[in-house]
Amino acid sequence: RSYGAWLFDQSGGTATIGGGLSLGNFYRLNSTGQPMEWIISGNSALSVTGNVTLGWAGDSGAHLGTGSNQQGRFTLKGSRGTGSDVTVTGNWRQTGSLTPNTSTDTYGTLEGVIDAAAIATAADMRKIVVTGNVTFDNGSLLLPEFDPLATPTSGTWTLMTWTGSLTNNGLTLDPTTAPGWSFNLDSINKDLTVTYSVPEPASMLLMLSAGGLALLARRRRRAV
Repeated sequence: RSYGAWLFDQSGGTATIGGGLSLGNFYRLNSTGQPMEWIISGNSALSVTGNVTLGWAGDSGAHLGTGSNQQGRFTLKGSRGTGSDVTVTGNWRQTGSLTPNTSTDTYGTLEGVIDAAAIATAADMRKIVVTGNVTFDNGSLLLPEFDPLATPTSGTWTLMTWTGSLTNNGLTLDPTTAPGWSFNLDSINKDLTVTYSVPEPASMLLMLSAGGLALLARRRRRAV
């Protein structure tokens, strides 16, 4: 994978991280940073004690740097298998391109890859369980997609739950997200879900028919 210079690909085993996890959130004065990504897949387990930050969180102290390209991505690659959900005993924050003291190419991304097992049983999709608060800065990104070996199928999958508060200042779908995807941040049930909808043939025909009638109406108005 060519996302960035720092790639942690956990495809098995158990990892326990103390002191929090920061991906792309490091200080280099007005410099070009290195994108960082953590991918978890297969029968893996990951537990983080402390806060998780994706992307450059800005520097409001004496340094006041505006480093660029300091991106952080966390990828949930498929169902949990015999592994477990990702647990975060702390807060979760995804920064965005509009976070103070950042640039447009600096942001945090959460990616969810839906595989065949998760399609068959939605509850088997690996998710992130946060025991704390969740914050999405303006310009933070979400990228839901299907595994290349899976057949795109309508459904809803949970990618994150939390126990604290939700602050959503502008989480958006990644520009590369395929058509048909949407997401929902539920502050009552405290979860983040993604939904894929495949238009039914009848609905597609109705949309095409409506478009044709609208075009015909415009032509008639022009002819009058």
